Amino acid sequence: WVPVLGIGLVLTSAYFIESSASSWGSVYVHDTLAAPESVAALAYGGYSAAMLIGRLSADWLIRSFGAKRVIQVCALIALVGMLAVVFAPTAWVALAGFALAGGGLCVIAPLAFAAAGTLDQSGVAVARANTFTYVGFLLGAALIGPIADLSSMRVAYVISVALAVVIVLMAGSLSKRLEQPSTGQADTAQPATAH
Repeated sequence: WVPVLGIGLVLTSAYFIESSASSWGSVYVHDTLAAPESVAALAYGGYSAAMLIGRLSADWLIRSFGAKRVIQVCALIALVGMLAVVFAPTAWVALAGFALAGGGLCVIAPLAFAAAGTLDQSGVAVARANTFTYVGFLLGAALIGPIADLSSMRVAYVISVALAVVIVLMAGSLSKRLEQPSTGQADTAQPATAH
């Protein structure tokens, strides 16, 4: 479990942000920024659309610029997006922020799972890393509302900003993990026919 914890922290952070956008994004845009429901519904729609476009472009981006640079830039984009959400003066700024967050996070989870895959050849590390996605998604849905009730939705979304900072800080170690060769018993085992 220990080698997976750093990757798990990234996954928990990414899925918390996604859950906060899917569960509470429209509520935030509608209630805090006084947008009509038809506009507020675009919060997660924009997030999802940007993530889809990013995922479709990710292979090309990684081949062109390398995983390290893509992770670092995308993490910063996600952070800028969540800052835009928290400090948005209008609904459209918040919608742009959610879209930036989705576009920025598009590569984080896939590359985090790829990094987990370098830890062993059995898939155990990937399965353990996947546990953290559920933690993040559940916490994102469960915490934003109660914290907003105690303070405000803007204050609640500061958690997502803080977790975006975590992703930015962890981006370097994640990219280093991807650059290392896979480890595990399967790497060192000799083929049965080898002499």
